[in-house]
Amino acid sequence: MRLADRAAGLPELGLIVTLRIRFEDFETHTRQHKLTVPTHDERMILREAWTLFLHGKLPRKPVRLIRVGISDWQHPDSEPAQADFPELPQKKEKDDRLLETLDRVADRCGKGKLQLGYATKSDKRKSR
Repeated sequence: MRLADRAAGLPELGLIVTLRIRFEDFETHTRQHKLTVPTHDERMILREAWTLFLHGKLPRKPVRLIRVGISDWQHPDSEPAQADFPELPQKKEKDDRLLETLDRVADRCGKGKLQLGYATKSDKRKSR
């Protein structure tokens, strides 16, 4: 995701995720959501964009363009926004290591060769 690549290279973190959808007839709808904590994590950005898409009360017609953006840049050393559930430091470190590893694989093998995924509760795998 080019947006996350650009955001990860910046010293700031974004707080607002924006979804803009342009339909076949050029009608455009924009939806935004303010995160509880600033991020440049591709997974968080995509999760928010998907939620905006699903719950945005958008028309059901052919789509021409989907654009995801992030704004309201915050410096990581600035006073953090108060979150309902603060992120655990060890989870953040683990997530940061995962994202750095994915970046190294992409640099070595090319973009799109390895992608993040996640399973929902209904996707539980059967034990062998």
